[in-house]
Amino acid sequence: MGFALLIAGYFVFVTWGSMGVPFASDDMMNLAEHWRHGPFRMFYSNFLLWHDFYRPMGGVFYVPIFHFFGLNPLPYHIALKGLVLVLIALVYPLARGLGASALESWFAALIVAGHAGLVNLYFESSYIYDLLCAIFCAGALLCYVRYRSLGRPLDGTSTALFFTLFLCALNSKEMAVTLPVMLLAYEWLYHGPPSAGRSLRRFAIPGIAVAMTAVFLYGRVFRGLGRQPGYLVDYSLTRLLSFQQRQFQALFLQTDPSGGWAPIVLVWLAATYFAWRRNRPLLRFCWIWIVLTPLPLEFLEGRGGATLAVPLLGWAILGAEAALGLARRIAQDMEGEPGFGRLRLPARLALVTSGLVIAWAGLNKQRFESTLETYSTGLPTMEVIHQFQVLNPKARPHSMVVFLNDPFDSWDMSFIAELWFRDRTVAIRLQKKTPLTPAQLARADYVFDWRGGRLIAVGGTAR
Repeated sequence: MGFALLIAGYFVFVTWGSMGVPFASDDMMNLAEHWRHGPFRMFYSNFLLWHDFYRPMGGVFYVPIFHFFGLNPLPYHIALKGLVLVLIALVYPLARGLGASALESWFAALIVAGHAGLVNLYFESSYIYDLLCAIFCAGALLCYVRYRSLGRPLDGTSTALFFTLFLCALNSKEMAVTLPVMLLAYEWLYHGPPSAGRSLRRFAIPGIAVAMTAVFLYGRVFRGLGRQPGYLVDYSLTRLLSFQQRQFQALFLQTDPSGGWAPIVLVWLAATYFAWRRNRPLLRFCWIWIVLTPLPLEFLEGRGGATLAVPLLGWAILGAEAALGLARRIAQDMEGEPGFGRLRLPARLALVTSGLVIAWAGLNKQRFESTLETYSTGLPTMEVIHQFQVLNPKARPHSMVVFLNDPFDSWDMSFIAELWFRDRTVAIRLQKKTPLTPAQLARADYVFDWRGGRLIAVGGTAR
């Protein structure tokens, strides 16, 4: 209980300042995408993996909050923080199930509780997909490991729970496609490779998960996101280097990601040596985790930060093992130092780990605050929402609403208007995106303009 309170306090200490952050730049697009299709599709799209629906579990987050609280960012942030706490709560039992000690498991949870390299995971609700994917992947893996660590196959209830969580993970983000391979790695490392003397039935659940993943890849990736410009794959060393630099900048809190291949290779060599020098399935499994789970990101452009939520879990457990191993060595060496010889080993270890926790908390708190001070990507969105609140425009069903100008370069004004009117029959047109002829403008029911930072009504047949 004491460690749990410490972690909860650390989480509040590091992330509290983010409660007043505005919507992120992508929130309106995400919210409008999920809201416009209605609740029925939001439900059934989770089961049709062969269709190219856009991350349906995100709608389960966005739409209910929008229904009750509208375009107020605070409830979204509160819900986001609650889900982060769920992820933190899963780290401890998952690490324990994989073979970590209690102290190492608590330390891994502490790392996840407030990692400034993934600062947007904690205060940008537009990264809810990454957070949900990490939660459901961790939950599914925990469900699987809890039974298999006892040498027992999953029973009917646990099997149904596992596949429900895995389905939710797939419907949260594409990172979940690596989970079936993680299960195969777990079976191999913890229970031995398949052979004539061992039952192959233990690979049935991973096999079914592989089949689900294949269907998902066909529908959601190759037919859906894989065709969008932001998801075009570039299998090049340049793209790989760029990703590795951003990954280590985030995970190790670097300020300068440059340096070429040399530091990246050194880090991977050190991690590989640490994981494989002894026959410990936990370390080897975490190594496979940190190698495998980033693969869906490595050849996409500009990925980093919160998109590393799933790899972070593996790095956190591996890092906790390394940090506590170092702390034990330091505590042992302190026995002969003046002033510490009277202390027993547990007291010296507590002293060293307390120093590590304080240093980690201070470093992350500083990075969180510096990031929040410069965070302003959502301010234009909030300014437009405020203008809607001031003007309070209405639109009758099946009407056409035209905006002559707006402060955005993309479709954000259309998304905000769509959400403001809350009527799926209202057609929104942006003149600077899809220009209308004078005759078409004359037939518009409502016409608005953006002038001097204000939203004003300038015409329309409904006036």
